[in-house]
Amino acid sequence: NEYLTKVDDTKIYDKRGNKNDGIEELKQEMHEIKNMISNFSNPLDSVDCNKSFNLNTKALNRVYSILIDNGVQQRIAVELIEKTVENLKGSEIKDEAMIKKAIKKEIANRIKGNFSRTKNNSDKRTIAFIGPTGVGKTTSIAKLAARYSLYKNKKVGLITTDTYRVAAVEQLKTYSEIMGIPLQVVYTPYEMEESFLTYKDLDIILIDTAGMSSRNKMHLKELKNMLEAVPLTDTFLVLSATTKEKDLIEIISNYSLIETNRLMFTKLDETSTYGCLLNAVCYTDNALSYVTTGQSVPEDIEEVNPDRLASLILGECEW
Repeated sequence: NEYLTKVDDTKIYDKRGNKNDGIEELKQEMHEIKNMISNFSNPLDSVDCNKSFNLNTKALNRVYSILIDNGVQQRIAVELIEKTVENLKGSEIKDEAMIKKAIKKEIANRIKGNFSRTKNNSDKRTIAFIGPTGVGKTTSIAKLAARYSLYKNKKVGLITTDTYRVAAVEQLKTYSEIMGIPLQVVYTPYEMEESFLTYKDLDIILIDTAGMSSRNKMHLKELKNMLEAVPLTDTFLVLSATTKEKDLIEIISNYSLIETNRLMFTKLDETSTYGCLLNAVCYTDNALSYVTTGQSVPEDIEEVNPDRLASLILGECEW
């Protein structure tokens, strides 16, 4: 992915000339994080819309400012403008309405393109949800479980690895009892595999995981081992729409240790800017599949509508 910069391995040696793998790994991780933050968060060098396009670009500049004000990362905003210039003709380039229409189409196409690449038509699906603390994974899983079981008449089973918080298990247990859905609590990869086999006759298996700091590499590796015990059809990275851009980049970078193919954004009701959703799609190449807009189960979850999201990012409507 062009947005995620890979850093070459560096060799670190101790005073006796011996390679120190622990220091090397720590140094590498810190270097990657700093590089990511520098790459995405600093203002663009030498970016000037007027000079870049050599046109009367008052309308372009206005739309560019709208994208930036709504949280779209600067390089992504410039790419959208450049693509628009390529597609519009003559006087259209001075028409703000035409520019917005073209950019909305480009944003929607990016979201649709990622979705089509990760579309899964399997009748049986095993879906894991990972992400940092406090983003609302457990509640979001309950919402999806209700949608699948109550609205789509699917046989659903729940698994949780979130044994760090008693409250998380109890919360999911309460939801499972209300919906009449089985729940398994697992502590090891072996128990994960056993639970998966127990659910072999179900249509949908939803796996909740412990929220953790993305900087905790040991826990991330434990989680990776746990999830590798079963054949997953989808893995969601769950993120909050209220997360600051620098933190979002760091979270995505650190969680890349675990392969994901889908995104879910929560707390859209707690923000008025939505550019970070497009940024995450571009950073990860994952499909943005669901958003949540409140605490109510199962109401406050929606499948992503690319056209509506494009309008939100341009500030043309509210959620």
